[in-house]
Amino acid sequence: MDVNEAMRSFDATSRLRSRYGRSQDMACSQAHRLIDWSFSQVEWGLSAFLDTPHWPTNTMLPDEGAFKALVFTLVI
Repeated sequence: MDVNEAMRSFDATSRLRSRYGRSQDMACSQAHRLIDWSFSQVEWGLSAFLDTPHWPTNTMLPDEGAFKALVFTLVI
């Protein structure tokens, strides 16, 4: 391989790396946003579950709506 071929190969490799490196960064930031959103949903579900009066005197089962919200957010 002569110098010109090596330079062309290096240029092509660096172009590919810069192109796909940016898309990897974008995918990572999207994944981080999804994780942040998921945690916010879990926090919302827990706060909805804990803020409602979910321990009635006649039963020991939690409030059905808040419990479903908690289970739904934990499943997601």
